[in-house]
Amino acid sequence: MVTGPTVGKLFGIERAMKGGLGTSSILGPQGTIVGALVVVNAFGDVLDPQSNRILAGAGESKTILRFADSSAWMKKGVIRKSFSESSSSRSFPSSTTLGVIATNAFLDRKELHQVLKIAHCGLARMISPFHTTFDGDILFGLSYGKKKGDPNLIGLLGKEALMKALKRAVLKADGFGVLPPHKDLLREDSKAVS
Repeated sequence: MVTGPTVGKLFGIERAMKGGLGTSSILGPQGTIVGALVVVNAFGDVLDPQSNRILAGAGESKTILRFADSSAWMKKGVIRKSFSESSSSRSFPSSTTLGVIATNAFLDRKELHQVLKIAHCGLARMISPFHTTFDGDILFGLSYGKKKGDPNLIGLLGKEALMKALKRAVLKADGFGVLPPHKDLLREDSKAVS
């Protein structure tokens, strides 16, 4: 079954949720602009950075009314060896979260690498577990401009933009009737209250 970007795959795709594509940009000091784009296709769950609550992830059951918390289950000894039915191991990642950080400031190669290291922490803060053997996560950087930029500032702005883009990706995702997106959980909560 092809489902596009997904998250929370500890118990397989049947208990996963829809990932997605998100963008965000931030205007910093002296007209510095930092933008982010992310495709969220993670093995782990996606957390809200303020509350640390799961926004999208593995469900306790196929109906996903409650989140399982993949990291907690893994700490109890639940592991996933493969996503392939016919083999016990897989030689390539089945999940890859791809991101791009772009700025209108000029940075050399070393400075841009530092920006990406700082911004990358935003992914680690919101995806749990992150960088598993099933993940092939990568972050790209673009710098285009004439005005010199500070890599520390741009890295911090990039981290913030990346986190906003990641959150937006799962909050705005559409499951197209295949996998549940976050916005369907809100509908279920409102049905339970009424």
